[in-house]
Amino acid sequence: MTLILWFNDGVADFKLGEVLVLDGAGTNGTDPAQNLLAPLSLPFLQNGGGLPLSANTVLKVSAKAAITAAKVVHVVAFGGDY
Repeated sequence: MTLILWFNDGVADFKLGEVLVLDGAGTNGTDPAQNLLAPLSLPFLQNGGGLPLSANTVLKVSAKAAITAAKVVHVVAFGGDY
């Protein structure tokens, strides 16, 4: 499945990129969990894949195609105030 990473600045959504995530990644014992920021190679990412966001910015993840009723997607974000 392909997941799309977006950010919203309070006015509009901006697409950051797309990441292919294998079915069962992180849960099937074979395919590791995916870091959505790592494969994007965005020039403004900080070392280690950090993405600085202002206080009013929203980070969103959406599926490129419909997710069937039998599938579940878990997206976990880690953040900090630096």
